[in-house]
Order: sequence, then C-alpha cells, then structure tokens
Amino acid sequence: MKTVFSLLASLLLGTAASAATTGFSLGIAGDNNIPTLTLTNTGDLGEIIGFDVTMGVSGYNFDGVTNSSEAASAGVSTTLTVGDYNTSGGSTSAGRYTTISYTSTGFTSGGSFSYAVDVDSNYANNIQNYQTRMLPGGSFSVYFSGGLTSSLTIDLTPTAGNMSEPYFYSASVTDAAPVPLPAGLPLLIAALGGAVALTRKRRAAA
Repeated sequence: MKTVFSLLASLLLGTAASAATTGFSLGIAGDNNIPTLTLTNTGDLGEIIGFDVTMGVSGYNFDGVTNSSEAASAGVSTTLTVGDYNTSGGSTSAGRYTTISYTSTGFTSGGSFSYAVDVDSNYANNIQNYQTRMLPGGSFSVYFSGGLTSSLTIDLTPTAGNMSEPYFYSASVTDAAPVPLPAGLPLLIAALGGAVALTRKRRAAA
C-alpha cells in the first residue's frame, strides 16, 4: 500500500508546472520621417500571429508602409492587412491610417521582422518627425496564438531611460504552463482504489 502511495506522489510531483514566457522586443530607429520598426519574439511560448503600431499624436497618420524595407528572419511570413505600401498620399484621407497592422505565420521564438512606416500630417504628404508625432502616446500591440497570454501592448512614449535612438521597448508575461495528465495516472488511480478496497475487505474478514 505504501508503495502505491509513493508511486502516486512521485508522479504528481514530477508533473509540476514549469514556467513559460510570452514576450517580444521592439526597436525603432532610422529616418526622421520613415522610421524602421524591428519586432522580435523573445518568449519561449506562443507564436506571434499579428501586430500593429498606432500613431500617438492626433492630426497625424501613416501614409502606408514602405514595402521595400520589409525583412523577415527564416520561417517568418507576414501579410499587411491595414496599410497601402505608400501608394495613396494626395490631398484626401484615402490610404492614410492611424494604425498599420500585419498578420503573421511562423513567427515563433527568436523570429524577427522589420518594416518602415511613413509618418505624415493629415492630408499632406510632407516630412514629419516620428519622434514627436508617432512616439508620444503611440502604442504597439502584439497578438499571440497558443500561448497563455492572448496579447501584449506597450506604450511607445519615450521614458527617462529611453530618450534617443534607437528606441527600445519590450513586454513579457510569465505564467505556469498547463500541466499534462500523465498517461499512466488513470491506471494508477484505479490500482490505488482496488488496493484500498482489498485492504478494507481483509480487515472486515478478520
């Protein structure tokens, strides 16, 4: 009987939850008007399935994305879902966005992707300083699949320790990973129940 209890205890203790992290890092640097954003999956849990950047100051927007600047690490595939590859511009709001979004596949731990955005004032295709237009109050959101955290968002506003290029941001969360049921546990529980019943039967017959 003691052997059964010892075996059960060792199995249960052996399946203790292990810590797992979902997270990302973001670097922003480059041209004053068209900064490059570099996203990296820094966690060991969860694939990045989407991400977006939102303008911080009202009255300004993105005139799409510069397609030629896109660069992904091996296995990472991305699709622009909100943005126009910098082809609209002009004197109307068509093709201008306060948020630019991507979806992605294969964006697992260690993967990275970079792209550039064109910062403009509303209805005017002129040069704007992204440091004072995009960053203050801006946000960057990353969405995960199969992880413990569905999404993580950071405020792009520069802090005291992050006041000059390259701007660097990161976000992560660590949780206990789901504990799988050991394959032999149901059989062990059944055996334990049988052993208890047999012990009671013997005591009753004594």
